[in-house]
Amino acid sequence: MDTLIDSLPDYAKDLKLNYSSLVRQDTVLTDAQRWGTLVACAIASGNQRLIGAAVAEASARVPANVVEAAKGAAAIMGMNNVF
Repeated sequence: MDTLIDSLPDYAKDLKLNYSSLVRQDTVLTDAQRWGTLVACAIASGNQRLIGAAVAEASARVPANVVEAAKGAAAIMGMNNVF
């Protein structure tokens, strides 16, 4: 994940910093909260490589319903950004 995060373009600096912080922290959020947030943010970014990596990593760490809920959250995030 770190290599992929580092490969994001310079204009996505805030995404890189925040995403990196989420990946590296392990004390404040539960695994479901952390990996759900990572998946939702990856989907919201629209970066296919990041989405694929986040979903794959999350799927290995949390139940499938957490990943699906994160996908739903990303859809709502996108809708709220448009409206």
